[in-house]
Amino acid sequence: MAGHVKSDIALYESVDLSDAREAKRYFVMFKYAALEPKDPAKPDGEKVRKIYRQNRFEVFNSLNPFPANGVQIQGLTTGTAVRDQLSMGYRFISGSSGEKGVLAVFQNKQAAGDNQRDHAANCVGPVLWWGIADRDSALKACRDDRL
Repeated sequence: MAGHVKSDIALYESVDLSDAREAKRYFVMFKYAALEPKDPAKPDGEKVRKIYRQNRFEVFNSLNPFPANGVQIQGLTTGTAVRDQLSMGYRFISGSSGEKGVLAVFQNKQAAGDNQRDHAANCVGPVLWWGIADRDSALKACRDDRL
């Protein structure tokens, strides 16, 4: 796999070493800040912010092609920390297409669209975006959970 790496995120591109001419597949792996689960040794309930790494997962393939104009990437080691690693998740926000889109991390992976009471609070941040001006615009789309 060939890769494009920043300090807290990596985007990997599959390399076909055979003559099969398989469609390229793309994977992303990122670091994020999360609060350590409650430590019984700390009676006041203080949680410590730590950095974790998400296992790589596939984001683009023959069914969901890599955007023609490329993508921007950024991990989540600064800013909002995930409150509960067990409930957090990531997904493309509503309205993502080949022309523009955002892959974002959410505090509660089960809450999407109208199921959310507070879209902005559920958004941890964007990790990959395309066809959007900058990270601030991608963050706004994440907080709205739509383009």
